Amino acid sequence: MKILLVEDDWLQSESLMTEITSKLPNSEIDLIETELDFRNNISNMKSDFPDIILLDIMLRWTNPSPTIEPPPEDVKTEGFYNAGFRCQKFLSAHNELKNIPIILYSVLERLDLEDKLKNVPDTVTYVFKAGDTSILINLIKRITGNIRK
Repeated sequence: MKILLVEDDWLQSESLMTEITSKLPNSEIDLIETELDFRNNISNMKSDFPDIILLDIMLRWTNPSPTIEPPPEDVKTEGFYNAGFRCQKFLSAHNELKNIPIILYSVLERLDLEDKLKNVPDTVTYVFKAGDTSILINLIKRITGNIRK
């Protein structure tokens, strides 16, 4: 099973990748750390579809560098609190990718996201990011049918 993890916090991504691979040993996890990297990897996704995407909602636009790419207007206006929703919309704009299941995995409370969650397609599910990952792991299994690849 191919999982794309979109997470900018390296401690959380390392911990989550370890947990997932221990519970789902046939999984292969690719990590994307920023919203810009997500947008830039769309063409790779078209040739190597993930079975599921775990998408943090709050993401940096990009990592600091001397040649940092400035954010587009939507990122400037909406800020990093909406990055996961922008990534989901960006993915949905590509017909061949729009049906990939997405789990929005965030420390933001569902009540704070209700207005935005009303507008996501049926392929998107929200899970609160908590210490216990069993809910997330079980949801991955249910959504993907525990695909063996």
